[in-house]
Parts: sequence; structure tokens; C-alpha cells
Amino acid sequence: MKPSSTTDFVAGEAASTGGQAPILAFHGAFARHDWKTLWECLDPDAVVRDHRTLGLDVSTGEEWLESLRVLAELGSSVDVQTLKILAWNRHGRVDVTRLGGKMPDGGGAFENILVAVNVTAGDRLQRCELFDVGDTDQALARFEELCAHLG
Repeated sequence: MKPSSTTDFVAGEAASTGGQAPILAFHGAFARHDWKTLWECLDPDAVVRDHRTLGLDVSTGEEWLESLRVLAELGSSVDVQTLKILAWNRHGRVDVTRLGGKMPDGGGAFENILVAVNVTAGDRLQRCELFDVGDTDQALARFEELCAHLG
């Protein structure tokens, strides 16, 4: 799925299933650096696990949002794009995500491609687990495991 079609996907194919709108809202708020809306997109008990080799291993939504805020302040034009949706259902999705931007004061561009497992509850993001691209199979298995507990 192309990044530009993510909004169409949420409004169309995924609309009757649910679970996608909170993820789209979260990405949109991050693009605007709207920290209040980002906070409102997260479940109060949100859990974030970063399984990446160089991951932050944060455990609460509040800590994760703070790390995103600091990242956005360090670089300019920091944004997030969904490059491809690998799996989805009414509980959320697994996608390949690009996080990128430019370093301040004429520094170079940076880009981080990762696999994100996002689980939603109602209109909020409840759980986010991040994986290296090489661990896509592990991310897909984790999504299945998390969804199995939700029924």
C-alpha cells in the first residue's frame, strides 16, 4: 500500500472493520507536532516496547511521547510515513514505517525504516511495538499473539 493511500484505506476498505483510525490520527498529530492531540490518541495505560537493536525500550506512552517530542525538536521536517501495511484487522495493524527528517543547522537528512505493531482499543492506540525490518516475521507473529488475547 502506498503512503498516500493510507487515508483512503482507513476511510474505505478498513472503515467497516475499525482499528485503523486511531493510528492515522496519531500519525497526523505527529506530523503537525500536536502534542496534546498525540496524548489524546494514546490509551492512558498505553504500552510501548521497542524491540529494535538500537531501540529505546520505553515502556509507557508518556515516555514514548516525550522521546518523539525531543526527536522533533532536534530535527526539522521530522515526519512519519506508512510505507506498507503488512497485516491488519479490527484490533490494529502491522506496517512498515519511515521516520525521517533533517538535522538542524544544515545537518544531513536522517531516515529510520522500522516495522510497527499497533494495537488499538476504541479510538485510542493501546500498544505499539517496534521491530527492525529484518524482524518482520517476529512482528507479524507478535501481532497475532496480541490479537488472540483480545478475542
